[in-house]
Amino acid sequence: MVERRVESREEGNYRDGAKIPSHIPPPPKPQDLYNIKPDNSNKSYDHVLLPQNTKINHPIQPLETLALSPSDFLHRAATLEHLEPTILASLDHTPFKLIETLKDLKELALVLETVDEFGVDLKHNQYRSFQGMTCLMHIPTRTKDFVMDTQKLHASIGPYLREPFKDSKKRKACNDILWLQHDFRIYVCNLFDTMLASRVPGLERSSLAYLLKYYCGVSSNKEYQTSDWRICSLPKEMIKYAREDTHYLLYIYDLIMITLVSRSNTRVLSYESDMRVALPLKYKDKYYLLLKVYKKSFKDVEGIKDAKVNVSQHGVARELYKWMDKMARVDEYHLSTTDPPFSMDPIYGPLISVSTYHFSSLSSSLPSKSPLTRLSHAFQEGKFTSLLQSNYVNQTLFFLRSKPTSAIRFFDWSENVLGYSHTLCSHCALLHILLFHRLFGPAQQVFDKMLLRFLELDVFSALCDGFGRYSSNPNTVCSFLLAGYCRNGRFDKGIDAFLRMSKTGIDVAPYALRSMLDSLIGSRCIQGIVSILDEVCGHSGKMLKQGFNLYEFVAMSLVNGHLFELALNFHRKMIDRGLVPVVVDCNKVLKVLRNEENSLEAASQFFNTMLEVGPSPNLVTFSTLIDSYCKAKRLDEAFKLYHLMMARGISPDLIVYSILIDGLFKDGKLEVGSCLLSEALEKGIKLDSVVFGSIMDAYVKVGNLEKLIEVCNRMLSEGIPSSVVTCGILINGLCQGGHVLEACGVFGEYVKRGLEPSVLSYSSLIDGFCKLGNLKEAFIWYKKMVENGHVPDLVIYSIIINGLSKQGRMHEALQLFFQAAMMGIQLNVYTFNALIDGYCRLCQMRPMMKLYSLMQDRNILPDAVTYTSLLKALAARGKLEKALALFFQILKQSISLDAIAYCTLMDSFCWQNKLKAVVWLFQLMLRNKVSPDIATYNVLLRSLFKDCRFEEAMNLFQELSTHGPEPDIVTYNTVIYGYCLSDKLNEAIQLYETLSDRPVRRTAITFTILINALCKKGRLNEAVLMFRRVLDEGIEPNVVTYSCLVDGYFKFHSMESAFELFEEMPRNKIDPNIVSFSILMDGLCQKGLIEAALSTFDSAINRGLLPDVVAYTVLIHGCCRVGRIAEAKILYRRLLVEGVVPDQVLERVVAEYHLGAQSRKLQATV
Repeated sequence: MVERRVESREEGNYRDGAKIPSHIPPPPKPQDLYNIKPDNSNKSYDHVLLPQNTKINHPIQPLETLALSPSDFLHRAATLEHLEPTILASLDHTPFKLIETLKDLKELALVLETVDEFGVDLKHNQYRSFQGMTCLMHIPTRTKDFVMDTQKLHASIGPYLREPFKDSKKRKACNDILWLQHDFRIYVCNLFDTMLASRVPGLERSSLAYLLKYYCGVSSNKEYQTSDWRICSLPKEMIKYAREDTHYLLYIYDLIMITLVSRSNTRVLSYESDMRVALPLKYKDKYYLLLKVYKKSFKDVEGIKDAKVNVSQHGVARELYKWMDKMARVDEYHLSTTDPPFSMDPIYGPLISVSTYHFSSLSSSLPSKSPLTRLSHAFQEGKFTSLLQSNYVNQTLFFLRSKPTSAIRFFDWSENVLGYSHTLCSHCALLHILLFHRLFGPAQQVFDKMLLRFLELDVFSALCDGFGRYSSNPNTVCSFLLAGYCRNGRFDKGIDAFLRMSKTGIDVAPYALRSMLDSLIGSRCIQGIVSILDEVCGHSGKMLKQGFNLYEFVAMSLVNGHLFELALNFHRKMIDRGLVPVVVDCNKVLKVLRNEENSLEAASQFFNTMLEVGPSPNLVTFSTLIDSYCKAKRLDEAFKLYHLMMARGISPDLIVYSILIDGLFKDGKLEVGSCLLSEALEKGIKLDSVVFGSIMDAYVKVGNLEKLIEVCNRMLSEGIPSSVVTCGILINGLCQGGHVLEACGVFGEYVKRGLEPSVLSYSSLIDGFCKLGNLKEAFIWYKKMVENGHVPDLVIYSIIINGLSKQGRMHEALQLFFQAAMMGIQLNVYTFNALIDGYCRLCQMRPMMKLYSLMQDRNILPDAVTYTSLLKALAARGKLEKALALFFQILKQSISLDAIAYCTLMDSFCWQNKLKAVVWLFQLMLRNKVSPDIATYNVLLRSLFKDCRFEEAMNLFQELSTHGPEPDIVTYNTVIYGYCLSDKLNEAIQLYETLSDRPVRRTAITFTILINALCKKGRLNEAVLMFRRVLDEGIEPNVVTYSCLVDGYFKFHSMESAFELFEEMPRNKIDPNIVSFSILMDGLCQKGLIEAALSTFDSAINRGLLPDVVAYTVLIHGCCRVGRIAEAKILYRRLLVEGVVPDQVLERVVAEYHLGAQSRKLQATV
């Protein structure tokens, strides 16, 4: 065990450096909190765990039972010659555990069983315990520090730690042996003491602080050396001090041991011949130190002597000490708490005066007539109230006026020990002494206690009576009184004191006036503020000479307290007294007003008051209010001030123009902003890159790339160099406009000019490439950003995660997600939404729900986008009931869903032909005041057409065309499809022809709908012409377009033409799908070419296509019609094995041709 020497806290030391003065109420005693019952009697300490040596009546130490001598220690030390010092990690990098529970204590005991050496340091408190007690134990090992609250675990420490301390094989460093014995009955073997050992190398000093500095380069902070370690929940600073004191002990132990062994010349040490070399000094001293046992030590009250006192005075003091010793033992307090903590000289006189003149007040029944005997009985019976009178207390306080600490201790002692009840006069006397020495903290304690006791008395007059006697400053004393009243909420007394000070001509200290006003404003004592405003104004001149700006403080305090009317009243009163405030102070008030919520009107009123009574507003005043109006988007009022400013002869500067131009562009008034920009440039105002950056950003937001470049060129033509901000805005605008490569060029140009690109520039480029789907290039720019010393932020991670999620690269997206989390980046709902949307695209519900749970664990509230993705995923998996349940749960939580969420559910119900649900959701959407977008109307149109409600659908279409929202190509495709469903093919073609005159662009889907309808009607020539028009207009047909034409050729033309068109698809880079092959197989089966149909089926499988129920139905039905029942059964069994669910059409075929007898058994097995 390596333990440092404890700095004992003797009562004198404590009083000189204690962190908690004696007059502050102490914390609860741990003896009471943790049921610790010390033996304070004069009976000797009982070492119950040690055997007794009956010959000398002395306990036998464990070390003695091992039959070891100092030479044995020397032999052990010689084995350490090859010791290498183990460099410990710093305090911040060493694991630390606070031991406060029995479980932790058991774990510590196990740790100590496994180590060869450990250190120990005790924090001991003797101030409020009769014998003293250990409050904290620090045990550092080679790898970890332990700090134990020995008060909470007082009864358990001995049983669990006794063995590790007694183990002679474990090395320890310690000088707290006696306290370990006293508090925990722990007896130490194999000890190392840094203080004794450090004497051998001949170091300058042997203190631990010096060793820390000499060996470790660590300066020990002794600020908390005399702290009160009994307090519960020690602050981090005190725990750090406790660890720092002992953390490096093992390292120091290594270094000193190496020095000692080297000085012994590596000889085997033994007996007296080697007792003169380096090691013996250490081990001989420590061997005999380990044999010491704890003994009680009490103050000898009979031995008190003082040459300056006579016999009578000495007798009084002796009786006093006897009484104090008795009380200290009973109440478990150290004598330093109960004895007079001041020099006895100034109190002897009053005590002897009491013994001479006031024994008549003691009980006449006392048997002895001796004054000393009467005084002794008074101490023994605790009857002290008549021993002191106020004139003796005040006389003593006056005598101690040059020693404020002694005055405080006498004041407390006479009250707490003698039971004397101090008068208002004695309180005031102590206040005068403390304030004269500027001890404001203790003075506040005394004042607060006095206020509780003498609430209704005239404290002001009582204090004034002592100015001459104590030579205290009236300004200091009365200002302290004023601040004290306000601090305690006695505003009536405070206001009265302030007015009396003004009347008597006593100046008020700025801090006191500040305290009074803060208290009055904080308590909303409006009447009190009104009553003192006149007097406050009268103090303005004096305060200003003292460096205290009264106007600024009062006006700002009133404004911050939302007492604007009083602030205006104060402003006018100052003007009326001829004390015109400077405009700079008024501007400060104006800035505070404009920053307050809903205080713009108050700022305007204050500005108008300045126009009316003064001081005259300057350029800063106008610019401040103009800025407020622009931020509130009240540009009309801003320009009124702008014109008023010019009318008063104040020319707008760069700041005013910048504010106005920025306000116009942010409000979308780009043309007006451009005109004002030109006006400023024509007046020679040298605008900076900040203004141009604001203009460029406005054009980026509206997507006007042409204007963006024009403003950038104008900035350069004005000789204003580009900044990092304008560079980032330009790159961002180009990337948003899809010109990512041009943005890369701009980036390179700015780098050549020596500009260091910002994170915004990198994020814009990364986002641009992600939107183009070029993630490879995005990661290249990400790597460049990191190499140039930029740390990726949340925006960068979210952009890349979103890009990966959209491409289905969820594993990489998750890796980046957790990398950001490990870097301490606070992920937000947008990052989670990107991942959830990615899994939604892949229809992977389980990872989505895990992410949703993780959001809740991190207290991130899901938004409408999150819930929309969850609804979409449930609907895509056909779980409409769960989707609808989630939908209603969201509405119950008062979460506002957007049109996309409603549209997602409506679309899912539409595909499942639950058309009433679609209409109901649309009506609910309107009731919840959610504005439907065109996508929602498209779903509603499709539902009406599918439900054959053609007239309602057309009325809705006409309403959209007239009132909006503006129909898009999906709307027109839906209506064309509706016409085709209603057998109104000519109307569909007419609507199609009108699209050439509309802003919407026709797509392959538009043509496919018409081609499909024409083929089904047998109008194949028109369908082919329509197909050629598709190719001529540069629209690429899709696989559905080809499939429709192939089907038409089979039904109404030649099979050869159908195969030619089918073979044309791969040449046009269009892969046929299973529907295309099903159309071919159906045409072949219709013509009885079953072998060709089966061959086509095999060809589809060889291409990796999975046959669906339609493909199987076509083949099975074809085989049955030509009598190939066996092959039909084989195909049906194959369908069941592959898990394809038969539909109603196939089931009718199976029933008609009796294919299901054996197949039903197979289906049941599957």
